[in-house]
Order: sequence, then C-alpha cells, then structure tokens
Amino acid sequence: MEFDVMSALRGDYTKSRDLRMEARSYFYAPRKSFVSAEGYEYLAVIVGWLDGMGWECREFLRKVCFSGLMWYRPTHVLTAQLHDPLRECTGLLILSLQLNIRHLYEAYSLDLDTYLRCTKRQLRDCPLPPVNVGDWAKTVVELPALACFNMDIVFGADTFKVSNGEELNYRAFGARGNRLTEQVGRELKQKISELSPGNEVVVKVRYIGGDERMYYGVPW
Repeated sequence: MEFDVMSALRGDYTKSRDLRMEARSYFYAPRKSFVSAEGYEYLAVIVGWLDGMGWECREFLRKVCFSGLMWYRPTHVLTAQLHDPLRECTGLLILSLQLNIRHLYEAYSLDLDTYLRCTKRQLRDCPLPPVNVGDWAKTVVELPALACFNMDIVFGADTFKVSNGEELNYRAFGARGNRLTEQVGRELKQKISELSPGNEVVVKVRYIGGDERMYYGVPW
C-alpha cells in the first residue's frame, strides 16, 4: 500500500507542478517516517526505501527513523548508495538510525576483531581500533535543516560464530560496545566541527545492546 502511495507521489500524475508539490508536502512533511529492517540486511532496505520515493519526494521528509536488528554484510557500494540519497533529504529536521558496530568499522575490520578478542583483563590496555565517521559527518553538515542526529549502535552476534568461539555473545559485548560507542561519538562530533565550525546540530550516539541468531549474510 505504501509503495503504491510513494509511486503515485513521485509520478507525473498531473501536469500541475503546484498540485504535485502540495500532495507531497501533505503526505511527507507532517509524518515521522519509520523504516524497520527487522531481520534483513539493513543497508539494502534503507537504500531501497529512499530510492523508491525518488529525489522529488526526499526533500519533503522532515523526521526519519531507521530501526531494526541491523544485520550487516560488508559492502562499500551500499554504504555510498546510502549517503547519496540521504544528502538529498534537504528538509530533514531529525534523523535517527541504528547501525551495526561493524558498519562503522568496516575499513578496519581486522583491527576491530583484534579488539573484540581481548580478554577482560587485557581490555583496559587494548588500543581502540581506528574508526572512520567522515561520511556520516559529511551527511550531517550537508543537511541544512537538520537539528538533531541520533545514532544508536547495536551489535548483531552470529550464533554459529559464538558457538565456535569466533565471536562474542552479544551479552559479553557491553563494556566493549560502550567504549567503542564513546569513540564513535567523540570522532563524529570532532569531524562535524572540522567540516562546519559552529555547527549547532545536536548529535547523540549511544550503545543500546544487541541480539544473537544464525546469520547467513542474506535477507531471510
């Protein structure tokens, strides 16, 4: 049903541009758009939703929340495809989303795995892996109306890898998740400040836990 509505709103169903603009404003502007990628590869779901409405409608979005368990399959291509349409949401006031911790450390996955293998005794002295939040900082500063950016960090553990000792159970990830999340928040705010001195966007980054299930690397 919503897909049909989005198709109609992006289509040239009337020759009156003013009427199209008014219909899009009426549908998108007052709503908080909530997209849940529960049980799916979240990048593909989010990108598909943004692409589905077209650039003509993205500029009318005001409040957007991307939520779900956020399982993650590494791919730089989808990462780029996520930021490009997001930066066309020029009317966004509030952007909230959940990201798998591995998404943010994609370029340093080996360093992240080394950190995750540290024992509790080693954890205090174990160096944090590098993190690159430059794309997210750029997205924030390129949204002229944005007032609040909320990023919730989650950890999706693979039952099979946990049973083989290759990965932590998500319940054992808490201290590491909080420490990594503090780093993400610190780096993100610093990068935003460098790109846009005096930027007043409120940035909130927090670790909210995780989930565990068998993971096959594809939607199910």
